[in-house]
Amino acid sequence: MACLLAFASSLSGAGQDKSPESKAHSLRLESGTFHGPGALPDAPCPHGLLGHIEFSAPLTGQTRFFNNGPQPPNVPGDQEIDGVTDGRLSDGSPFNEHVWGGIAEVGGGALRLMTVIIGTGPNRGREIYELDSEYHLHLTTDLAMDPGFPEGIIVRENLRITTGLLWVPQSLQSAQGLPGGQDRAGSLPSGAPVVGRMGDDDRDGFLDGIIAGGANVPLGHMLSPGAPVVLERHFKSDIPMPPLDAALLSVASVTSYAPVWKQFLETRGQSGETARHVAARMPHYLAQMAARWESASALLDLAGRTPAPAAVVADVRKQKASSAALRDWSRAGVPAAPIPASVLAGVSEGFEAARRVTATLAPSTQFRRR
Repeated sequence: MACLLAFASSLSGAGQDKSPESKAHSLRLESGTFHGPGALPDAPCPHGLLGHIEFSAPLTGQTRFFNNGPQPPNVPGDQEIDGVTDGRLSDGSPFNEHVWGGIAEVGGGALRLMTVIIGTGPNRGREIYELDSEYHLHLTTDLAMDPGFPEGIIVRENLRITTGLLWVPQSLQSAQGLPGGQDRAGSLPSGAPVVGRMGDDDRDGFLDGIIAGGANVPLGHMLSPGAPVVLERHFKSDIPMPPLDAALLSVASVTSYAPVWKQFLETRGQSGETARHVAARMPHYLAQMAARWESASALLDLAGRTPAPAAVVADVRKQKASSAALRDWSRAGVPAAPIPASVLAGVSEGFEAARRVTATLAPSTQFRRR
């Protein structure tokens, strides 16, 4: 952890224009899970840093490619993975030294993968940040996972990482109608949802949340060829986020669960692994929806001199109480019996309210022009 903090500190001044308009920001990657590839067991993700993010609009911008070889700043673990501190993968390809995904121990520690952004992909070593129309953040980049020898490197070009909704992909074999694929990423079956979020849950005035990304190991690779792999990472940041803006992002995260709820209703009672996974996780999903409303309510209370419109405050408080009741209903386990009409209506109203609140609140935030 100490070397990560030193790395973050070194990035704060590396190659930056010091004007306020060009201030660079960082996402500090904290706890998380590395699912897969394939049937390999889940593994904890180490700490990491997405550094030197330059925004040209709210939550829209990029991390430029930076690599100065063996000169500092160097990412923690560069020497650890292949014995050399040179800003390059074990096959000699340069990577962005402003970004560090950590070293994941896969397969119970049988393989250690250094996660970095390769400089030779279509994004030329950059990470691109975009905020979509539903207020979910998307990162696009070219990811490389290096075990320390060239034959084992996994590269995923144009990887899309999101604070919204991700579906666990099929194996490449199944997607092509071929036999022998592993249609799972660790504990997650293909087709299962992974949901991120964004807001300010610890109410420290800065953006935090969860990002998720999914990809497949290339066919012909030595490690679980064709199998999906999914990463989930909690993050904190130094990106200022006023209470109203954070409340909007928190409520917007509720909408990510609408397709999950639809999937649950359509597959409920089916025997497939994905259907059983979603049904078993529904109490968790409803609890997360309740947590989004609770966070938004607390943030609106902090708004101070710039209070939210009265209609927004009333809507959020109503949904906070309603979603808590749904969460409590689910804690006993989602029953096999028909779902009460009040529950169906309550969940649907929650999604409608989330869209209504974000539309009403947006003009009072930095996201008003979207």
